[in-house]
Amino acid sequence: MSNGIVRKKCDKCSKKSTVISQCKCQKYLCLNCTPYYQHDCKYNWKQDKKENLIESNPRINFVKVENI
Repeated sequence: MSNGIVRKKCDKCSKKSTVISQCKCQKYLCLNCTPYYQHDCKYNWKQDKKENLIESNPRINFVKVENI
């Protein structure tokens, strides 16, 4: 049955599958367990998105009218 396909186990449900993705919390999960609320994800998604917004949208300070 070894035809070159690598099957990994899901860390939550222990199901073997070829479609396993890695979450940012470093767990390997099947499609059913992938959503963060399904596997009790410990990764801080809110802080990550907040940092991404701050990084991609820098504050621009400018003067509308020059002071004489």
